[in-house]
This record gives sequence, structure tokens and C-alpha cells, in this order.
Amino acid sequence: MPLPIQRNGGLTDWDYAVFVVVAEAGNIFDAIDEIRKKYGQVITDRGVEYIVGKKIPKCTGHAVITKQRTAHGIQLTAEGEAFLSKARRRVAILETEAPSRLPVVAHLPHHRLFVADAIARVRSPEDGSPLLRAKKLGQEDRGTNMFHDRAVHPLMEGTYRIIVGPRPENSPGLRSTSLYRAQLEAMVPAMEFDDDYISLADLVQRHRLLVPPPQLRSRSLLEDSIRTFGIADPARETRIDEESFDTATSVLTVLVDHEATGEWDGRTVVVPSDVALVFKRGEHFGGRGSDVFKWVPVHHHGKLLRHGVYATTTAAQSTTVRQGVAALVEACKRMRGLEGEDFTP
Repeated sequence: MPLPIQRNGGLTDWDYAVFVVVAEAGNIFDAIDEIRKKYGQVITDRGVEYIVGKKIPKCTGHAVITKQRTAHGIQLTAEGEAFLSKARRRVAILETEAPSRLPVVAHLPHHRLFVADAIARVRSPEDGSPLLRAKKLGQEDRGTNMFHDRAVHPLMEGTYRIIVGPRPENSPGLRSTSLYRAQLEAMVPAMEFDDDYISLADLVQRHRLLVPPPQLRSRSLLEDSIRTFGIADPARETRIDEESFDTATSVLTVLVDHEATGEWDGRTVVVPSDVALVFKRGEHFGGRGSDVFKWVPVHHHGKLLRHGVYATTTAAQSTTVRQGVAALVEACKRMRGLEGEDFTP
């Protein structure tokens, strides 16, 4: 039976369950097999070692297994024996009182539409019930470091089964499947731009930009491209008008000010195409101003500024997780516009 994930002093219910199985099995590899049979979840030996050897000691202040392995496998310390009693009580309560919890697909806010589509298509052949559930991360989790802490680590611990976002770096034991490549796009006034694209040099030198904060991948992509391509760059405080996680507010700011004055003041929203998608004509928020402003790809001498979006799992995957990844791939194919507007310079 899958366990719900509840925080308790820094540890999750999954951590308690894994420790109990490891302690009772006596070695990691038998424990992995037992976890799969008992809870229907796949965890790697590295994931087990992280929980038992690092996370629990960090949260409790005591090592729960000895550093030396015996002929019988893992041996508990005195503190480990005491913790085992506590863990057994907690798991017993969970297994008798807690509702069943499905494997989790964690995603960033702008991935919600295609993740929901994918999850709706992964269902039990017996009764049609869903086999996966979604967990929406916060806007701040779009930052590279925050995504690693809030998505990659929980994936390795077993809290999540699939995470959607950037491909994790320096994380062996994980498997990433490409979903699509987003491109940087700018929201510009249609009457002042005949072309359906804008050069990076023009964007940097003639516009005041409303952009995500520096820790986000799309902002790093913008700044790295300016340096890599040697774009003549005015002072950053001159070209950056506003930094915000909230693209909707940035878009509304430009639209409202244009409606009030009837003029464009040079402020331009720059975000990835998958974030911009909902603000385009015919999309969920693409009504107001979509006849006045348009989204165009940013390029440098014909080269688009892109980054990839992936579905990442542990290397050992259950059948349900494999179905979930396949469903995500197909959902992204159905959702036109994730990769942005067509580019023909």
C-alpha cells in the first residue's frame, strides 16, 4: 500500500517506512525488493542509503546504523534500535488509518495543463481509477537550486516518482526523458514590429525588460547569451525594468499602461515560450491585448535561445511510472505552442 507523505520533524512517512523495512530485512538489497512488494514503489540502493545513512542521522542527531557492515548486512546502533521502535509505531498507524496515496508527479506551475492531461490518461484497466497524482511546486521552485532542493532530492528520497522541469545535473541514478524545448520570446506591440521575431541585440539595446529573477534558467539563458555572443550591453539597471516570478502581473502591467496612454513605452516582457503560451490569442488568458501585442522568438543571427524540459525518474521505474512518462511525452505533442512561435528570419 502506498504511504502518504507527511512531514514530521524533517522526516517523511516514507523515511520511517523505508527504515523499518531495511532494519527488518537486514540488508539493503532485500529491503529494496520488500519495499517494492509491500508498497508498490521502486527505490534505488542509493536512495535507501541516503535515507538511512544521511537523512535520518541528520534529523535525529544520531547514527542509526553502524559504519561497519556485518556478515548479516546492516547492524543498528543503540540509537537505531530506539528509533526503530518509534518508526514501527508510526508506520503501524499509517497503514491502519491513512488513506492510500498514489505516486506523485511533481511539476512547475506552467506545466500544469499538460501534466493534468497526461495523468488523466494513466488509469487502472480494472476500474478506471487514476494511477498517478500531481503535485504543483511553487513559482520560486523554478530556480535551479530550489528545483534541486524541492524536486530532485524528494525524487531521490522516494517522495516523488516523476519530476517535470530541467534535467538534473550531477545526479547519477536518475533518468531524464526529453519532453520539449522552450524558446525565449518577447511580447512586443504588433503595430511597431513587422517581423515575427526580434534579434537579441535589438532586445537588449532598445527595450526595457520585464524578466524573471536571475536564479531562473530563462534569465540565465538570456544573460549567458548576451555575454557569449558579445552583445553590446547597456548597464543592467538600464535595460532591466522589473524582475518578477509572476509573468501574469508583468503582462498586465504592460497592457494596462498601454491602454491608459495609447503608447508603448519600450517595456517588454521576456519569458520562455511555455510560460508565454497561456497569454497568447486563443489560449486561457490570451484575450485582453492579444490584438495589440504579439509574442515573437528572440534570436541571434538565426540561432534561437532555447532550453529543454524533461520528465525525470529514478533509473529503476515501475510500470506505472513508465506509463506516466510516456503519457507526458504524448501530452506535450498534443499541446501545440510549448516550443513557441515559428521562426523564419
